[in-house]
Amino acid sequence: MILTVKYFYENDDENYDKYNKLWNENKHRIIHLHTDLSLQKRIYTLNEEIKINFEKDILAIRFPLFSFCNYIIKQIQKNNGIKYDHNSNLWCPNEIWIYNPK
Repeated sequence: MILTVKYFYENDDENYDKYNKLWNENKHRIIHLHTDLSLQKRIYTLNEEIKINFEKDILAIRFPLFSFCNYIIKQIQKNNGIKYDHNSNLWCPNEIWIYNPK
């Protein structure tokens, strides 16, 4: 498995413009992992999103804690993907985008 992790750290307008352009060009490929919810609600929401949009291949995490990013990456490595239902079906993103502005 090859998993590309992109870390977006914008600190000026030029970086912001590059990020927005890239984001807009790929939004049809993105599943968002909401970090403003409890862990249980995050997992539930992610699972539901995967069921609806299984063909998407980018997992986007905005404003995450570093420990949570490590948790997600380790879960993908350990299971070769993210289990998204009770039948142990797996979804494996090709990329993880982590957005954490200055």
